[in-house]
Amino acid sequence: MRKGSVGAFLVNAQLLQDPNATTEARQAAERDLVSLLPVLEALGLFDVFELRSPTLRDEVARHRAALSSAPAASPSA
Repeated sequence: MRKGSVGAFLVNAQLLQDPNATTEARQAAERDLVSLLPVLEALGLFDVFELRSPTLRDEVARHRAALSSAPAASPSA
């Protein structure tokens, strides 16, 4: 687990909800947020906390579903 993952998630979540954020900033925040989801899942963050923003909650749920349906990486020979 990387130190600061929860803090990074919060910063990106706030940026995604900022109506003044540029498209580029929002896209970068979404990429960062998605990359953090496996770590946050491992922490059990979403078992304890619920996102209040319906838009953010739906976006995170969509990405979590995509991650959980992704095929597992095969072990290297």
